[in-house]
Amino acid sequence: MDTDKLAFARQAILQTYGDFRGNGLGSSIDGIKRRSGANMRINTENPRILVPLLMENVLNGFPAAKALELPDEIDAITRDGINARMHDAFPPVEDLLTVIVTSDPDLVPGACVVETPEEYRACL
Repeated sequence: MDTDKLAFARQAILQTYGDFRGNGLGSSIDGIKRRSGANMRINTENPRILVPLLMENVLNGFPAAKALELPDEIDAITRDGINARMHDAFPPVEDLLTVIVTSDPDLVPGACVVETPEEYRACL
């Protein structure tokens, strides 16, 4: 990245994230729900795909049969539900940590500069 554009890029990213978190999804999710639900139904009917899904559920602490419920769970998803989840689960923009990797430690005035992985804690 052209370092002269760093401030603009950072501001654009933070603005876009803040708008997305604040405004949520503006478009319909019906198409993606139809495709995802149809794909998941196909997956639950194919043993070569279903068995790894069952094992993944067990490894993640869910009942194996949860894989069979996923098509119905997809059908139950709403845009309002997604937007509420985004607002609750995504941190506010002011709580985000900006990480910039550069060979110029003076690029961002006042930044916490880390030269080794062990030093990151001092920046938190």
